[in-house]
Amino acid sequence: MCNRYSASKLREIRALGSRYAPGHHFTKQWHPIYNISPKCDVPVVIKSKEHPLRVMRWGTWTAEGLIANVKTDSVVTKAMWKTAVQHRRCLILADGFFEWETEGPRKIGHYFSIPIREAFPVAALWFPANDDQPERCIMVTAEPNPVIAAFDDRMPAILHDWDANEWLGDQPLAPEILERLCQPYPAEKMSNWRGPPEIVRPDFQDPAAIQRWTPVPQKANTPGSGSASQNP
Repeated sequence: MCNRYSASKLREIRALGSRYAPGHHFTKQWHPIYNISPKCDVPVVIKSKEHPLRVMRWGTWTAEGLIANVKTDSVVTKAMWKTAVQHRRCLILADGFFEWETEGPRKIGHYFSIPIREAFPVAALWFPANDDQPERCIMVTAEPNPVIAAFDDRMPAILHDWDANEWLGDQPLAPEILERLCQPYPAEKMSNWRGPPEIVRPDFQDPAAIQRWTPVPQKANTPGSGSASQNP
């Protein structure tokens, strides 16, 4: 399930937000984030006549703990999401996300993006501020496409441009429409590569986090190597 993504292209993210909310600007300043984890502040679009472009906390605290994403089928069936999915749908704006591979004791991050889309909207739900928490949002996840399935059983519910406005609407949607909108994004339209080892750390915010990384082969020990060879 997706617990890391990026919103690193400031201009493209702002342009995408303006596409869904023409004439508006984000309510708070935010900077490019290369390695977003839950509890970070992220750019979001909501359906509102006033301030539709907002910066919200990713993740909401519930009786079950911190929840940053929710499955499409849970959105449709679970009572705890009923009001939000019918009246507080939103778009999380992103330009890539991470999935994880396990290699022995290590986790290896792989970065996924969409070459033909500099930035893209992900289906999400939002929650108003209360005494305990600020405005916040959670990501909706879909079934994985064949490439993502090698890493995870879920992927972000990336919306096509023609579906984003329908998701963003504030009118209730039938369960079959919600499920139709949250389909796996086509694998053939995505690119992915291995990221640097440091991306396992949430505090690693270097641009290198989203760049291709190639492991350096380690030299095998050969007879005659070592300290003795250095002192002929």
